[in-house]
Amino acid sequence: MALKDIIDSITKDADVEAATIRDAGDKQLQHRKQKLDAIVQRAQEDASREADDAAKRKVEQEQFLHRTSTRNIELEKRHELIDTVFADAVQALEQLPPAEHEAFLAKIIVELPEDTDGVIVPTASAKSLLPSALAAAKRTIQIDGETVGGGGFVYRTKTLEIDCRFATLVEKSRPVTLPQVATELFG
Repeated sequence: MALKDIIDSITKDADVEAATIRDAGDKQLQHRKQKLDAIVQRAQEDASREADDAAKRKVEQEQFLHRTSTRNIELEKRHELIDTVFADAVQALEQLPPAEHEAFLAKIIVELPEDTDGVIVPTASAKSLLPSALAAAKRTIQIDGETVGGGGFVYRTKTLEIDCRFATLVEKSRPVTLPQVATELFG
């Protein structure tokens, strides 16, 4: 019996030791599980925060694109309106009454170089007005029999060509007059 008591005692001690080890392992597992749960919880919160941030960025980006698109459309319409104003200016010059047309041509002629070999190539609308415009400008420049399109004329020498057609003059004035036109139109 003594052997059986020893074996029972050893078995009992082994069972107690195994239970202690199991409890320690369970506690360790429980502790690790809690740590893992906390890590998973933080990761989910971070992921949720990142998703919210990404969604906010996407909304902000879409709002920016919408504002930009709206501004671009507005700018295009403003450019079209400005282009219309300059086109109307060309048309107004082309429709000047003969006396004003002649005076305008004379102002342009006065600014031409004093070249003796120059020739004026008129537009159809300016051809009949050029002799009196030349006289008003006190200049003697040959008028070519050829004509060019538009209103105004083209001045040519052997080495130079100056386009004094109304569309060109208005376009050349655009950088100077654009701020004033924009202010008048848009305040």
